[in-house]
Amino acid sequence: MDVVALGMRGDMESTGRIVVVSADIGVGHDTAAAELTRRLRRRGFVVDRLNFLEALPRPARWVVREAYRGILRRLPWGYDALFALTSRSRLSVSVLRGLLRPLRGRMRRSIPPDTRAVVTTYPFANQLLGPLRRHGRLPVPLLTYVTDSVVHASWLCEGVDLYCAVRHAEPQPADDVDLTLVQPLVSRAFASSAAVGQRPARQRSGLPLDDRLALTVADAWGAGEAEGTRAEVAAAERDDPASLVAEVASRAGSAGVDDRSHRLVDSVGDAVAVVAALLQSTGGLR
Repeated sequence: MDVVALGMRGDMESTGRIVVVSADIGVGHDTAAAELTRRLRRRGFVVDRLNFLEALPRPARWVVREAYRGILRRLPWGYDALFALTSRSRLSVSVLRGLLRPLRGRMRRSIPPDTRAVVTTYPFANQLLGPLRRHGRLPVPLLTYVTDSVVHASWLCEGVDLYCAVRHAEPQPADDVDLTLVQPLVSRAFASSAAVGQRPARQRSGLPLDDRLALTVADAWGAGEAEGTRAEVAAAERDDPASLVAEVASRAGSAGVDDRSHRLVDSVGDAVAVVAALLQSTGGLR
């Protein structure tokens, strides 16, 4: 993903200020924003990072973050309900947009006057910034990098000039949006670790060279069925990675929250390099 993919004009490729709006809920949205910030600064841009939650009144900020954390940890079914409500119901998104309306002025004032473009990595930020763009109060392009696996309703808002998504993220059938497919905002650490090769990576980490190794992924707050998925992987009898994933998915277990950290490798990039299959047991960082 670069400035061309973001839909910026050629004369913006060397100078200017870009504002990147994310949210510190988990790490997925912030991680994508951090990688985009690194790439833009490398191209010569001045980049400001804004936290969407900072636009909320302090009590509301705490409620949103902690309520979401509580749902993930104690009421996992509540996450399904919340996701269904915000991703499939345009009415609920319209209500959300109305609730955010009093905050538009605060968000607009936080964007410096010399800004050349605004990029969001958090869907609700679109519901705050989109109306500003549509009504002319945000005079610069508004672009979004979709961090979810589908461009669902909470991402969509009139006023967003361009949606950028990786190839597997597609808009819902009824949506007519300007969607550009881009490369994922993945840190160079992943590419450098993968380039080493599986066998050397295992040797470096002191892991068995010939064993079947799989990586199970939960989210940054410890939600997801990581322990159950790990048990299913251990019990699986398939050698082929694709068949292994299919077998585990067909009879996935459930063991609640697993907060333990298994430090067998030095980085996530190393972990990806040493395994034959990766299974994601929750939402979170993709």
